[in-house]
Amino acid sequence: MARIAFFMWPAIGHLNPTLKIARTLQKSGHQLFYLGLSDLERKISSQGFEFLAISDEINNMDQLLKRGFFRGFFQLWPRIMAILKKIKPDLLVVDEILREIAVQAQKIGFPGVLVSTKLQEVPISFGGNNEAANSIADLPVLVLCPREFDSPDGPMKKNRYSVEASIDLERRELYPFPWEKLDDSKPIIYCSFGSNPDQYDLCQKIMVEVIEAIERMPEWQLVLASGGCLDSMIYNRVNRNIIVVDWVPQLEMLKKASIMITHGGLGTIKECIFLGVPMIVLPMKWDQPTNAVRVAYHGLGLQGDPNLITSRQINSFIDILENDESLRSRVASMSKIFKEAEDLGGAVKIIENVLALSSGPRRRV
Repeated sequence: MARIAFFMWPAIGHLNPTLKIARTLQKSGHQLFYLGLSDLERKISSQGFEFLAISDEINNMDQLLKRGFFRGFFQLWPRIMAILKKIKPDLLVVDEILREIAVQAQKIGFPGVLVSTKLQEVPISFGGNNEAANSIADLPVLVLCPREFDSPDGPMKKNRYSVEASIDLERRELYPFPWEKLDDSKPIIYCSFGSNPDQYDLCQKIMVEVIEAIERMPEWQLVLASGGCLDSMIYNRVNRNIIVVDWVPQLEMLKKASIMITHGGLGTIKECIFLGVPMIVLPMKWDQPTNAVRVAYHGLGLQGDPNLITSRQINSFIDILENDESLRSRVASMSKIFKEAEDLGGAVKIIENVLALSSGPRRRV
């Protein structure tokens, strides 16, 4: 069996979508490794995969970004090279954002596959390096989202493939939750703004608006994952139908939730669709606005302006989602499409095809 190394951008939203692929490959007998910054070791090891730290000095995203977005990674290239020489992977699965790493690895004999956790193609900039640009054009790119949610009628570029959403229902969560506090007689509204809510200036303000909205709706219960963004005084003022914690095991909560309020990260949107949960999307930055547009276009939820959102508007949105049967039908239909794509397992099939094609003699390193 093959040795496969994953090298993803060091953020939960980029790592989580790869876990299902890695787990499936591991169950098929392949040996799996994850390369990354050391603060992710607990996350990866808890999933049953071997983790290899690429630096003894840079331990997390903040430290990396201080050295420059890409420059930080390329400063670590000697260490990455040493790890590759040691484990000798038969294939590298690399985040599309870090595609230049895949190009460099390919030059020394390690074939690669790119994984995209975003719908839009990440702009390629090689500083005029045509050789690198040509090399990257030959690498397959697995877009981890069914085509039906993106642009089903638009052309796909050569070697770019829309596959399944890659939702890992076996994902082990590191954070406990007080399930005994839930009221089984009340439907749940789950609110979270991702794994890095501190990066959004409006985050605390919006969370307060959400809390005020549910205070007026005692027939509902709110589970709010604050990510540590809320002032501790707010924790003490919430009503009995509101549970505020730092982190929530998201997949387990979505199985129980009736509505989710989200920032619009693609990973969260895919999990909502897969588990049939309508959304209120308040996009902040990056690809979130275009993700929110797709949610609204397909009628899977409502989009709000995070700069203008009020507790009263949130009340109105909840009423609409609760009573719109056609919307819930559309969510169920898209959920069915996602589950069918998941069963096909297109990502693993492409990876195993690349392994079969690249199983010849490899360049000495």
